[in-house]
Amino acid sequence: MRCLIVPQAFKGTASAMQVAAAIQDGLLRAFPTIESHLFPIADGGDGTLDALLFALGGSERTSVVTGTFGAQQEVVWGIAEEGRVAIIEMAKVCGLANLPFEQRNPMNATTFGVGELILEALDRGIRKFIVGIGGSATQDCGMGALQALGVLFKDQKGQSLPFGGGALTSLADLDLSHLDSRLKKASFILLCDVSTPFSKSANMYAAQKGATSWQIEELNRGFLHFANIVEKKFDRSVLELPCGGAGGGIGMALHTFLNGKMILGTDYILDLSAFDEALYKSDCVIIGEGKFDEQTLENKGPWRVLQRAKAKGIPVFAIVGQIQQGFNPPYAEGLTAILPLHSQEIINTDRLSDTWSHIAFAAEQLMRIYLPKNFRGGH
Repeated sequence: MRCLIVPQAFKGTASAMQVAAAIQDGLLRAFPTIESHLFPIADGGDGTLDALLFALGGSERTSVVTGTFGAQQEVVWGIAEEGRVAIIEMAKVCGLANLPFEQRNPMNATTFGVGELILEALDRGIRKFIVGIGGSATQDCGMGALQALGVLFKDQKGQSLPFGGGALTSLADLDLSHLDSRLKKASFILLCDVSTPFSKSANMYAAQKGATSWQIEELNRGFLHFANIVEKKFDRSVLELPCGGAGGGIGMALHTFLNGKMILGTDYILDLSAFDEALYKSDCVIIGEGKFDEQTLENKGPWRVLQRAKAKGIPVFAIVGQIQQGFNPPYAEGLTAILPLHSQEIINTDRLSDTWSHIAFAAEQLMRIYLPKNFRGGH
């Protein structure tokens, strides 16, 4: 029997590769002769750097850039294809997963560090970029990243806007004359974790990033105001741009200002990994995610894998940290069964050994309960 193990990271607890290895461990306990293949994936958010380096090869670099709320911090990024490609994971610069809820504030959070990493790569002579734009704590529409790259965001008095999405309602003018000229020869692939249009970003994601209902209204006003100014500047419609709402709106910004090509992150990584070829030869697929909820259906990683497996009639099982209360798993879309770990103690633990044992146990039970006896070798 052949099984593909295709999990995402359990945010803040285990990487996609660690989850995949734990699932494999559990499968082998129940069925020692199973042939399993690991396909750790990401959708543009957490784990994207690891998944791309796994698929492309390459190496990590460490740089000091501006963090979510302006403090300097060390972040990891990657270089691949013999130094020709920079891989940037936005979640490592201004990510949400490891930020306590009481510290979240999208009104002040900035993407400035993303722009700084782009500048460092440009200084190294790199002109091709792959940027994962999911998993952020920001809702600044990419303003910070563009500021780092030279775009001036001015208010009515001609002063530069401060960091954060809360400042966008004060935007009066965009000055692109100082945008780094090297960007004209650069290309950007933007790996989006969701297909949410720009107009719906704040309503969909600002609350989980710490925004109050009043702040969500203010962010919506800022998004609309920014879109109107951008549309006049570039003579193109951006408000309903698919995937434009990814990363708190940075999708729209990097697409419009830098001519970035927006792609669903999971599809890009699966194609790099020759996933469809492996899928064709497989008997089942196991996906994994920290939380299975409505956002999963916004073209996140597990959903894209599920769609590809369904098209080939291959059963899909899910091992997840938890399921959103009231959420109906998409059985009609090809999901065969789902095994949640449930416990908040498990989900929030920073002890990888604990998480590993629970994931492996769930995988073992899946093998013993759901798979036909002739595949279990008598176990």
